[in-house]
Amino acid sequence: GFIHSHEQLTYIPIHACNNKFNIYLLNRDRPKDVTKKYTVYIDAYDKINLAYLTSWTLPVTFLFMPVNHLRAQLITPERQDCHISCDTRYPEQHIKHKCTCSRDSLCVATVNNRSICLCSLAKRSPRCLISSICHKNSCMNDDGLCVPHDAQVSFFDFISVCQDGFSGSRCENKDVRIDILFSDVSTPQAILLHFITIQNYDATVLNPIPI
Repeated sequence: GFIHSHEQLTYIPIHACNNKFNIYLLNRDRPKDVTKKYTVYIDAYDKINLAYLTSWTLPVTFLFMPVNHLRAQLITPERQDCHISCDTRYPEQHIKHKCTCSRDSLCVATVNNRSICLCSLAKRSPRCLISSICHKNSCMNDDGLCVPHDAQVSFFDFISVCQDGFSGSRCENKDVRIDILFSDVSTPQAILLHFITIQNYDATVLNPIPI
C-alpha cells in the first residue's frame, strides 16, 4: 500500500509509562477516496538492537469526515510477537534496492522515493548519517544507557536509563544502601524496619478562619 505520512518516537517505559502521545498524520488524498481502505500501522522495534517486536493496525473509518481521531492503548511485548506476519510487513526485496539509510541502521520502508530509516542509539538524522549525542556514552558509571531525545523534542539532549543502584539525570548518584550485619546471634525470623522521610519544607497548611 501507499504510505501517506509517518512519524517516529522513542518510548522509554521507566520514564514515560503512563504518557499519552499525540501524533498527527496527513493524508495525501483530500478528500479521502471512499473506495479505498485507510489503515494506521504502528510498528515497535527494540531501539538497542533494532529488532522488530510487534505491530498494531488501526483502521480508519468514516472516510467522509475531514479529520479522523483514533485512540489506542498499546502494550509493548518483551519479546517478538508476530500476530501480524513478520515476513509480510515490509518485504525486504521491495525496499532493499531503494534504501539510502546508513549501514548500521534499519530501512523499514520507502515513501516518495525516500527511505524511512530506524537509527541506532548512536546515530540520528533522516538517514542516520549523523552521530547522536550518545555516540560516546554520556551517562556516568559506565552502566547507564544513553537514549537521545526525539528530534522534535531536542537534538542535543538525552535521557540516561540507569542500572539498579544508580540514579540521577546522568546516573551520577549512587543509591543509598543500608547493610545490616548480625554478629554472634542467630538469624531472627522477623525484622521490623522503619524508614523516616524528612521534609525540607514547611508542610503546615494555614486556612484563614472568618470572624
